[in-house]
Amino acid sequence: MKRTAFLFFLWFPLLGFSQKYYAKIEADTVTQVIVIESAELANKLFGGNWVETFMNDSTKNYAGIGSTYYPGKQNFSSKKPFQSWILDPNCKWEPPVAYPTDGLLYNWDELSLGWKEIK
Repeated sequence: MKRTAFLFFLWFPLLGFSQKYYAKIEADTVTQVIVIESAELANKLFGGNWVETFMNDSTKNYAGIGSTYYPGKQNFSSKKPFQSWILDPNCKWEPPVAYPTDGLLYNWDELSLGWKEIK
């Protein structure tokens, strides 16, 4: 059954179905992302809790494996890159110090909680 379902999903665009992306959520963590018509169909075929994720939506973040889901915001965030970074209202990680705008390249240094120029 799963092989048949997988092949069907590959033909979605050719059959005229719109491509929608759904993430499987387990304990607020994304464990799988698939293209399928609806969360109900995903649940019927594979079981679990499925939430739509959007690839081209400026107000929502696309879900990836390991992403965190925030039900209250109906949005996803990537894994926290550094302990000091803060989640903004749009579920994006922000450093405690803004990235310099002098045109040079920098990496975040967690020990000094600042940006270090790449030389």
